Amino acid sequence: MVLQDITIPTIEHDIEAFLKGAFSTIRAEFNSQNMAQISQDWPGDEKIERLAKMAVPLFIFAATICRFVGDTADWDPQGRLANILEDKALLGASQLDQTYLPVLKRLETQQSRPQFKKFCGDFRLIIGSIVFVPSDSSLPVRLLHLSFREFLIDSEKDINNHWFRIDEEQTHGMVSARCLEILSESLKENMCSMGYPGMKRSEVDPTKIEGFFPSHFRYGCLYWVHHFVHSGKRIHDNDAVHSFLRKHLLHWFEALSLLRGINHSIKFIDTFCSLAEERRGREALNFLRDAKRFILQNWWIINEAPLQIYSSALIFSPQKSIVRVKFQSCIPKWIRRLPKTAQSWGAELQKLEAHMRSGMNLVFLPDGRLVSASKDGTIAFWDIVTGEKLKIFEPIYDHTPIMAISTDGLIAQALTGGSIVIWDIETNGIIRKLGRDDGQVVNLGFMAIGLLASTTESSAKTVKVWDIVTGDILKEFEHDEPVSALGFSSGEQLASGLRDGRICIWDTCLST
Repeated sequence: MVLQDITIPTIEHDIEAFLKGAFSTIRAEFNSQNMAQISQDWPGDEKIERLAKMAVPLFIFAATICRFVGDTADWDPQGRLANILEDKALLGASQLDQTYLPVLKRLETQQSRPQFKKFCGDFRLIIGSIVFVPSDSSLPVRLLHLSFREFLIDSEKDINNHWFRIDEEQTHGMVSARCLEILSESLKENMCSMGYPGMKRSEVDPTKIEGFFPSHFRYGCLYWVHHFVHSGKRIHDNDAVHSFLRKHLLHWFEALSLLRGINHSIKFIDTFCSLAEERRGREALNFLRDAKRFILQNWWIINEAPLQIYSSALIFSPQKSIVRVKFQSCIPKWIRRLPKTAQSWGAELQKLEAHMRSGMNLVFLPDGRLVSASKDGTIAFWDIVTGEKLKIFEPIYDHTPIMAISTDGLIAQALTGGSIVIWDIETNGIIRKLGRDDGQVVNLGFMAIGLLASTTESSAKTVKVWDIVTGDILKEFEHDEPVSALGFSSGEQLASGLRDGRICIWDTCLST
């Protein structure tokens, strides 16, 4: 059964049943431990119905109210239920307010003003992250119910009248700053005492890495950027972020490599570049842009051997690289003769180790990913920001590099015999095989969603238009010379380039 298909009366009936059972338990527990007794008909059908109507469709409302009423702190179930039902401030309030305000108001009334002021500070500090902290420190913290988070960070609430409201940006800023404090205290060169500069990360005992990176340190390395981004702050010259990176950039990259997160470093730095102030952060922005080029060129070797960041990564960077100049003291003393390198960064961003064989075809996807196909039949997907190989399709048939990509996530790839296979990019599944083995495909392209055009060596003067769903040939465009190239508009026109230099423009409307 789909949850959203359940009718309101059914939900209300189920919540009523839950409330009756929960209040029966509260009543029985109270009566078993107190001289004063609650009547057996408490709270009564009318109050149950009112609560159920207030709760629909949020079961969390009913569960929270029951926990509140049954709280043994001052054990007054009848009084607490009356507070909820008689509070005029809840009339017309949102369901989130109706759910959580009674609980929080109770906290306010239970304390003196000086105590309450201190309590508010503690509350924001502890609840600011909206997490459940288990008693076992080895277990991860986790979010409380999402509705409680939304209630506490609601920016429309006046913080002066709603003492419990959490400033989300301020809290992210606080967590980010604390992460930087931890990293500044703990980061250093060769944190895991690796034996030599070329030692691979895979040679380090994983338990040793865990020992050097306790959970709070690991969290800081991986997530301080996330918290800074959501703090709403910008980067200025000599601020906390700029100062930290000028001192610990290489140490942080080493740590990310050991934690198998160096592939994220490029996007981290890219994000910082977008947050740097053009006028007040010019020096920081130049440093970040240079750091991006530095990690683009070297992330793959740092990923394999973390300590190479202090040797080969630095000495093969351009002479005037800001990162190289800033951290040149980290270059090992045993490297006495430095290689000659360019003065500054060139236009080449990075080299991708793509395929075992040549004869590649390259296509950009609408989302910016790069797809490469080789004569060996493999198709690789690349993140062009990081240079990371995202996934690779291994050949099932004998493919060629000739391929085309549609805007709706399909790949058409020619086989050596002349037929064509259609792949789904996301599932790696083959949707359909088109044509027969009647000659090598030489041109291939998607005309529109569901339509594919192709030419083959054996019928070089004919452009075939395929229906991908049925596998049928819908139309053929005949030429008096072999076709050497195809071009497509939005799907209404087809351009075919002939070997004699002419170009034909065709109306692709299939009804004519």
